[in-house]
Amino acid sequence: MRQVSTLLIAAMSAITSSSALAQAPPILWQNTIGGNKADICYAIQQTNNGGYILGGSSNSGPTGDKSEQVVGNFDYWICRLDQNGNVMWNNTIGGNKIDYLSCIRQTADGGFILGGESQSKISGDKTANCRGDYDYWVVKVDQDGIVQWDKTIGGNKKDYLYSIQQTSDGGYIVGGYSQSGISGDKTQASRGDYDYWVVKLNSTGSIVWDKTIGGNNGDFLYSIVPTSDGGYLLGGTSGSKISGEKTQDQYGYTDYWIVKIDQYGNVLWDKTIGGSDEDYLYCVKKVSTGGFILGGYSESNISGTKTENCKGDYDYWIVKVDNNGNVVWDKTIGGSGSDELLSLQPTTDGGYILGGSSESNISGDKTENSFGLSDYWVVKLDQNANVVWDKTIGGDDEDDLFAIQQTTDGGYIAGGYSESNISGNKTENGQGLYDYWIVKLGAGSPRESAAGIVGCDFTLGADIFPNPSTGTFTIKLSGPVQDDVVITVLSSTGQTIFSQPFSADALDPKLIVSIDRKFTAGAYFVKISSGNQNLIKPILIQE
Repeated sequence: MRQVSTLLIAAMSAITSSSALAQAPPILWQNTIGGNKADICYAIQQTNNGGYILGGSSNSGPTGDKSEQVVGNFDYWICRLDQNGNVMWNNTIGGNKIDYLSCIRQTADGGFILGGESQSKISGDKTANCRGDYDYWVVKVDQDGIVQWDKTIGGNKKDYLYSIQQTSDGGYIVGGYSQSGISGDKTQASRGDYDYWVVKLNSTGSIVWDKTIGGNNGDFLYSIVPTSDGGYLLGGTSGSKISGEKTQDQYGYTDYWIVKIDQYGNVLWDKTIGGSDEDYLYCVKKVSTGGFILGGYSESNISGTKTENCKGDYDYWIVKVDNNGNVVWDKTIGGSGSDELLSLQPTTDGGYILGGSSESNISGDKTENSFGLSDYWVVKLDQNANVVWDKTIGGDDEDDLFAIQQTTDGGYIAGGYSESNISGNKTENGQGLYDYWIVKLGAGSPRESAAGIVGCDFTLGADIFPNPSTGTFTIKLSGPVQDDVVITVLSSTGQTIFSQPFSADALDPKLIVSIDRKFTAGAYFVKISSGNQNLIKPILIQE
């Protein structure tokens, strides 16, 4: 009985304390995937069958998990995993020189569209010669990874592709940055050192239009998001002053730069967002409630549009903007070292999941020490950008996270590359110089599921008895209760097991709810919601 009481007190403290973070979810599984040399994963997406597709670059031969010989110096390397992280198939796609894959997306036909840059001539899987030093290289594969077509797109200099999305017409929107002038497939002159370069393709990869967008210096496009009006929001990093398509001066050395274009690529507006030093924007996502969330990292203190000082060398910096690009809020998250955000996604609870790499020990927002030179650092935020939990994942060497996504079970999948052997929380040795490293996290705690409500002031109270219970228990509410009440039972990982509404009129005057259900023995949480009030209480179920 003393043990039960201790568990309940600990659970209650973790859930209701406004000063403590929620417990980070556990690692459910992980997989180190690679060959005998360098394998670097840049992209991961959950597929429509519940598994995962991984994309990156490799120069490994047929060793370890890699089944095919390298074609050139580096090739595209894609791997299909089942829902438990086991490799189902892999495919090496490349030409005779360097081919780097940056992005991969599942398409409506169940296949995949791959994007990156290539230096290869006609050879291997490449059917067209390079136009310049590097070109965009787009490859369409079927659901088994077999190449259906490829397109080389570029000008006379360097063109680097970083974002690709299938569009509602079955075509594709492709974006990155370019140093090329009018030449090859590029129809507009360069504005500066590098410019945003956006290309619209039809369903078979033929060019519909292209647009060069930039200022007088370096402008680097990393993310494209389709918008509800048929246009697109572009996001990246700019070092340009007012010039070309850039209508606002820079705040620092580099700033976040977002550009809204219509369905034909015409610029509608642009916004420069940054502080007095270096700010690098890598990802833009649409928010279901309106506006967009921007994520990257910053070295700036309070200045320009940045409202919080830097906590270390670089910090995660996220910015919420409305549909017109105006800043709603910004949040600086980091430790005393260097923390670089490379991926984010809105989550189903209205919050956000952030992923990148960290060199920080416990300090600032970082609650765990570093395991090695750099680690995966995953941070969960509520809808108001408050940190709900953070998790450091790594071994004793270099581990860099490039992509994170919430999965259909409420958990998270993180992908990047690792140089670590068994150490820290890495359970497998490396197979080469670098390997793909995929980590599956469980769902968050009930505090995360009720993001933004724990730690607020409540007039709603409740007692639960008996506790422990065998499955039948009573909830005695203390009011006032002016709205209907919803009782939800959550598992220890935050998944909904049972939920039922109760009329406020039916509860008066005793304010008693009885639950009689068959629950598996274990620790649970009862979430009580009425109007805008919420309360979470722990309960133990015994046989």
